[in-house]
Amino acid sequence: MTINVQEWTEIKYIILLAIIFLLGGCGNEPSQEVMIENLNMPAGLEKLQNDYESGEFRSRIFEYERQFSQNSYHGDIDSDRQEEYKEGEVNVLVSASHSTAYVREGEVLPADVYTGAIAHLLQDYANVHIIFSTQQGEDGNYVYGGSYKETIGEIIGKLEIDLVIDLHGAVRDRNFDVDIGTGGGMTVRDEWVALLKSALADNGIHSVYENHTFAATHEGTVTNYTYENFNTEALQLEINRNLRDPTEDLEGFYQLVKSLLIFVENVEVEED
Repeated sequence: MTINVQEWTEIKYIILLAIIFLLGGCGNEPSQEVMIENLNMPAGLEKLQNDYESGEFRSRIFEYERQFSQNSYHGDIDSDRQEEYKEGEVNVLVSASHSTAYVREGEVLPADVYTGAIAHLLQDYANVHIIFSTQQGEDGNYVYGGSYKETIGEIIGKLEIDLVIDLHGAVRDRNFDVDIGTGGGMTVRDEWVALLKSALADNGIHSVYENHTFAATHEGTVTNYTYENFNTEALQLEINRNLRDPTEDLEGFYQLVKSLLIFVENVEVEED
């Protein structure tokens, strides 16, 4: 069969569209991002790798999580405040608003386990600022305002914060590794989402969605509230329990922390 020039041009065009579709993904399908080249490798990456190999990384996870898991994840019931803030140097604030159990509309809901530990690990290796719940109390990711968000506002007013990352946990049967909530693309720039997806994919975490199940559109979410009230970019990360359980998959947990470390190191704002 002979194919003329016009037919061959049409065939090449169809092939090109197919390649674009496969590389770029569509709608809420898992990301198939092309890797972003020339990323800055974090100063803390070598230490993270050495700690993982030596067993220190595993020890730190459980040491940090102990403060949240005490009293059946009610946290430090004797604490004077429901949240605590620890200052870093990088212009990223990592939040673990559900690091302990919390109360939503009168119902006590379980903690998003190990999100508090992840926040502390990111401070160790990336020197980010962190905020986390210390004890059971109001749902800082649901109520409009509240002490948790007031503290975030105070931090943003005091320090230069370019991005807030609010960590959360999804149950094992969710069909994703990570769901990135951006309020439908409103609360954070597209290039940072692409950067995060690429960092995750480069470390073997490929089932990554954006606004799939948890879009952070509710006005009480840390992400939406931060963007709307403090004019600071923010995103919500819903992380599957399969990646958040170092007792069952320490390697996956390590790759998650490594991905987030690389991501925050490369979050940059161009100066005007």
